[in-house]
Amino acid sequence: MSISQKILAERWELSPGRISQLVSEGMPLDSIEEAEKWRAQRHLSTGIPPSDYKLDGSSQAEAPAESTEVPDDKGNGTVLETFDSIIERQRILVQISRNQYIKSVKSGSPQQSRLYASYDKTVNTLTKLKAEADRLALMNREYIRAADSADAMRKLAGDFVNRLDKLALDVAEACNPDNPAKAVKVLEAWALRVRADLSKDE
Repeated sequence: MSISQKILAERWELSPGRISQLVSEGMPLDSIEEAEKWRAQRHLSTGIPPSDYKLDGSSQAEAPAESTEVPDDKGNGTVLETFDSIIERQRILVQISRNQYIKSVKSGSPQQSRLYASYDKTVNTLTKLKAEADRLALMNREYIRAADSADAMRKLAGDFVNRLDKLALDVAEACNPDNPAKAVKVLEAWALRVRADLSKDE
C-alpha cells in the first residue's frame, strides 16, 4: 500500500516541495519503512552510523557505498547540498546518536556519558539549524512599507470613487431607455449613499 507525500512531509517536518524532490530522486512511496530506509541510506554516507542503526523498532538501514558527490561542469567532484537537505541530514544524525545512547544505557556501557554528550550536541546543532532556517524564511518574505501601502490604498479608493461618480451617466440609458434622466437621478442617489457609507469607515 503506497503512502502519500503529505504523510512523509508531516512525519519528517519537511516542506512538500522537498518531499517531491526526494521522490524525483528515487525515494519509494511503497511504505513509510521503505521511504525511511531509502532516506537513511542516502544520508548516512555523509555521517558515521553504527552498523545496527535502525530507523524505528523494526526496519534496519545499512550504510550505502554510493557517493554523494556530483561532478560539476569541469568534471570536479563537488557536494551539492541545499539548506533543507543539511537540516534533513542533521535529523538523521540526531536519531543515530539517540539510538547509540539508548543502546549504551540498555547494555550498561561505560560510554553512556560520552554518547549522551554526542546526542545532546547533535540536538543543539539541529535546533540552531532550524532557527537559522526560520530566520532565512522570514528574511525572504516580501514586505511593503506602511507608507507605500497607504498610498496604494488611497489610489485604489480614488479610482473606485471616480468610477462611482461616472456610474450614473455610463449606465443610465441601458437601465431605462425610455427615460434615462430618471435613471440618472436614481443611480446618482445610490452613488451618494455608497460614498457616505464608505466615508464612515475611513
